[in-house]
Amino acid sequence: MALCAVMLQILKSRSGCGAWGRLLQRQSSSGVYSSVHAFDEAEIREKLQAFPGGSIDLFKQDSGIAVLTVNNPSRMNALSGGMMVDLEERVSELENWTDGKGLILCGAAETFCSGSDLNAVRAISNPQDGMKMSMFMQNTLTRLLRLPLISVALVEGRALGGGAELTTACDFRLMASDSVCEDRRGIADFVADIIGDVGLKKTSSHIKRRISIKSSR
Repeated sequence: MALCAVMLQILKSRSGCGAWGRLLQRQSSSGVYSSVHAFDEAEIREKLQAFPGGSIDLFKQDSGIAVLTVNNPSRMNALSGGMMVDLEERVSELENWTDGKGLILCGAAETFCSGSDLNAVRAISNPQDGMKMSMFMQNTLTRLLRLPLISVALVEGRALGGGAELTTACDFRLMASDSVCEDRRGIADFVADIIGDVGLKKTSSHIKRRISIKSSR
């Protein structure tokens, strides 16, 4: 993957320098996400794990650069319930990675992420469980955003709905020239709310501080 190789070289060469170092310092000093609404995390984990398929794979390199891959190519890397739990566990692992410098978030098979798997969304469609699922993902994406790592979303193919939201949890986005990144709310606002809406509701506060880079392969 040419874009991934380029991004690895950039992170390796700059993660300890100047503005990059200041960015790391600012992120590491951010407060930990907390919600005023308590929810039973174990309960929603159990319900999400009832919808398996795909995985979130984490590869940590000795250089201090990690690659986090959304891996469910048969469904265009849609996030199943089990993958949502995987993502939270991978974020926890990265929070405890003392040697980490940078993170690349990408999708398998040249597709980033097509959002949430509708099988899980339809099954957890009552207001109570929907709210718990939304809070679970909000917590995960906020913690991903606040990792003390320089993070880059490597977007190839489609990043739709919740996939577009995933990119907002990174500091930068590197996009292939033929990639598509957009929020589609075809099923009312419910699907976007399930993912957490961490980025799209905070456009004025942090999206404008992000840098989107259009690049050819």
